[in-house]
Amino acid sequence: MIKHFSSLSSQPFIAQVPPLLQKVRQQNWKQSLRDQGLGFKLGLLILLSSALPVVGVTYGIVRLAEHNLNMDLQAQIRHSSAEFGEVLRADKESQLTLATGLAQSIHISTIPLNAARQPSQDYQLQEFLAKAKQYKLGFSPSFYFITDAQGRTIAQDIGILVEGKQNSPRLPVVGGTPWQSYYTPVDITPGIDLKRIKVVREALKRERSFSSLEILDASMLEVLKLDRQAFMPLRAQPIAHLSTSQRPFPENTFPVENGRIGMVMMAIVPIHRNGKLQGTVIVGTLLNRNYALIDRLQEKMGISVATLFAYDMRISTNVPYLNDHSRAIATRGAREPMERVLLQRQPFEGTAFIVDQKYHTLYQPLYDHEAEIDQRFAQPIGIYFVGIDEQKVRNMLNQLIAMSVVIGSSIVLGLGVLAFPLAQRLTRPMRRLTHFAEQVGQQEAIPFPIDLKQRHDEIGILAQSLDAMLTRLDETLGIAQASEKQLRHQKTELQATLSTLQRTQTHLIQSEKMSGLGQLVAGIAHEINNPISFIYGNLHYASEYTEQLIKVINAYQQCSHPCNQKKHSKIQGVLEEVEIDFIMADLPNLFRSMQGGTDRIKQIVQSLRTFSRLDESASKVVNLHDGIDSTVVLLAHRLRPNSERHEILIRQHYGDLPRVECYAREINQVFMNVLNNAIDAIDERVEQKGNLVNPWIEIQTQRLEDGWVQVAIRDNGIGMTDEVRSQIFNPFFTTKPVGSGIGMGLATTYQIIVEHHHGEILAESEVGKGSCLTLRLPSRLQGS
Repeated sequence: MIKHFSSLSSQPFIAQVPPLLQKVRQQNWKQSLRDQGLGFKLGLLILLSSALPVVGVTYGIVRLAEHNLNMDLQAQIRHSSAEFGEVLRADKESQLTLATGLAQSIHISTIPLNAARQPSQDYQLQEFLAKAKQYKLGFSPSFYFITDAQGRTIAQDIGILVEGKQNSPRLPVVGGTPWQSYYTPVDITPGIDLKRIKVVREALKRERSFSSLEILDASMLEVLKLDRQAFMPLRAQPIAHLSTSQRPFPENTFPVENGRIGMVMMAIVPIHRNGKLQGTVIVGTLLNRNYALIDRLQEKMGISVATLFAYDMRISTNVPYLNDHSRAIATRGAREPMERVLLQRQPFEGTAFIVDQKYHTLYQPLYDHEAEIDQRFAQPIGIYFVGIDEQKVRNMLNQLIAMSVVIGSSIVLGLGVLAFPLAQRLTRPMRRLTHFAEQVGQQEAIPFPIDLKQRHDEIGILAQSLDAMLTRLDETLGIAQASEKQLRHQKTELQATLSTLQRTQTHLIQSEKMSGLGQLVAGIAHEINNPISFIYGNLHYASEYTEQLIKVINAYQQCSHPCNQKKHSKIQGVLEEVEIDFIMADLPNLFRSMQGGTDRIKQIVQSLRTFSRLDESASKVVNLHDGIDSTVVLLAHRLRPNSERHEILIRQHYGDLPRVECYAREINQVFMNVLNNAIDAIDERVEQKGNLVNPWIEIQTQRLEDGWVQVAIRDNGIGMTDEVRSQIFNPFFTTKPVGSGIGMGLATTYQIIVEHHHGEILAESEVGKGSCLTLRLPSRLQGS
């Protein structure tokens, strides 16, 4: 919670200090004080030492009292605000419960909610509404509606506050009768389209219940005939002497339509039959000029001042309007809290001016149904507020300040009379020690004052210590010089050792990278060599087929028109010689095979480009599936069957992942490290246990909550013990034979995922059954 808390002022006391200090500074006292003896200075010190604690205690008492009062105010205001919010929540739940019960009664009755109803059934619906009004709640709802599946009313019961209760009533009297809601019925014709109200549209569209606060515009209020209670033209407020932050915003900053809007507490419950939406039940309370909630808070919970705002307009309050002891409805809130709550969506705690009065306040935002759908996009439609008048507290604090100043001044005056004689007597031995120290400083050989060493008070201890100090001084100087020389030597050795360690670490990391790069290059070379060898082998047949086709073409070109029998026989002989039918059948297959080889090379090159990300910036929004696929392609040579095991099957179960902002080259390196380890684990299991019939690696991705994604890579390899699993992310830890790795792969993986991307990495394993490494990443880098 952001606080703008204004301390209670202690100005009557503090304002006296700066003029006094200014007067002292104008006098030439510095040189005179410097030349005074120790006795005078000690006397002055005693006087000041007695005065300063008194002043400090006085100031501390004032500040402590001020702090305690402020803390009490904060605790009281926050408790009151929490109670206010809890009452609003409880009222909404009560209203929803009432609407749910009414909806269940209508559902059980099987009365159709469409045009097929009989007049008698309309009467039954009205009876349901009449029974619902008999339930006693902490408030009295203003309207009840039953609608069809299109949101049109088929039965309703509407009331507005009676005339005498609508206009600005007097503030409640302590111990008097609390304000009651008295309604007079309003008659309207059924068939009103309530889908004009956004929350009703959402309830029908989503077929779900809502219980929320909503703003109704002037046209809707007029249709429902609630405008007589809701409309409240804005009232004048004295603002000439207020600062900009204490004045209201300019009119029309918020859509209050000059007081022609209404805030309602609504509960909407759909009615279903046979799985289909039949209609809704709507129960609501118009909060404009409805003071039951506000007065209930003041009476039962001790909240001194409370208000409900529709945007920045007071629609229900017990704040006094100027000095006429009436409620300040249709007035508007100060700019500073309104901006904080309505525009920045944050609570406001601090001092605020309310209709020309200063209060300590706490404003909290109110949201409509959109907060139930997605809080991130909801905008406040109003405010609930509690406040406490600070004037009484400030008066009590000023009285405490005046009393403390009088008592403190009397104490300081009495101590000042005794300070200077006492100081002269106390400083006499000290002056003798000072004289001895001056002689020592001048390297004069004088006897130490023995009588001072024989004292048993602080002066004697000081004299003995001074004598011993002179003896040890020479020894200490020698030891210090030797220690300084030793420290310089140790510093040189430490710097050399640190440089050696840094070079060693750099060499080891580079060795690990070169080892991985060598494996990758060897695999790519093997993958590319196969299609190139195939293309190279087919080039001989393609060249031979081409020469034979050229031979056929030349034979045809030598035949003139009309072609005689002899030349025709010659062409036929050439065709039989070159086996033209076989060439025509085999040549397309030959080119298709060569095309397949070039496509395989292109796929490998594209995967290598995707894996390396050499043409992209350090961080970019990418599709993780592309990186996984490219890594699998580059590792294809390690997945193929060999003399010891079958082919390793890659199972890819991809979820609907969002695009992730990350350092793509590093993430691809992570996939390479983890998949390489999985393959190594399978090969190790084959080496120890014999041939594995169905070796597999499973890659599963899924979207998590709060914008996170997860990549889980499982294998049915050798597995790990708990002891090994607890160390796999430590640098230089490896279970592989010497020369097969230095143990930096998973340490680098941990650094990339956890430190660079602020993600998580989890390892699970069971010996003999396999391992699972789970990577979790936020979809946006921290600070983006």
